[in-house]
Amino acid sequence: MIGLFIIWGMKKLHYGLLDIEMTCDGKQENGKFIDDGRMKRSQREIISVGFVVCDDKYNIKNRYYSFVKPVHNTTITTYCEKLTGITQADVNCGKKCNNAFRDINEMCKRYSIDYIFTFGNADNLGIMYSAKWNRKEKEKVDNLYIIAKKIIDVRPTILKAINCKNYRKSPGLFKIAERLNVKIKGEQHNALNDAVLLYGVCRELNIQMSI
Repeated sequence: MIGLFIIWGMKKLHYGLLDIEMTCDGKQENGKFIDDGRMKRSQREIISVGFVVCDDKYNIKNRYYSFVKPVHNTTITTYCEKLTGITQADVNCGKKCNNAFRDINEMCKRYSIDYIFTFGNADNLGIMYSAKWNRKEKEKVDNLYIIAKKIIDVRPTILKAINCKNYRKSPGLFKIAERLNVKIKGEQHNALNDAVLLYGVCRELNIQMSI
């Protein structure tokens, strides 16, 4: 068992696993997507969110996916559409960001979730950037902050578990899943697929939190 902390308690926990996709731009070379910095990270916004709920035995209890309507960079670039599969029509019909995160917050209440796992800190930063732009447009953002406070970056724990000593040149989640023989379903850069993939890796390594 790989624990973020030593487990002493007996209370059954539920975990959330979160992934987001954001507005982006870049170029394609030889079939590869290259983020060349033409859209600064601070300018990006959430355009979809995926969420998985599981118990501490890693039985999936619920899933959630929603498109999100951006308020600042409202046009989906060709690069972004090809990378994520998300179209302009998808986000035009998407939920307000705070409403999508309200849905996730309600799931957290239902399952008493205190810990939401992400791979890396990009999701947390993305939530903060989206909160900034929504707040600027006088939109509500309370649920974004509630969810952000629950986020635990499990990337360091996962890398330690697979004996990766070079953090700066560490493999991504997809490569880690391949190494662990975790079944990969669906396309990458789909928020729900990536949340499910993170779930599979955490389940394989039995990542746990203390009570």
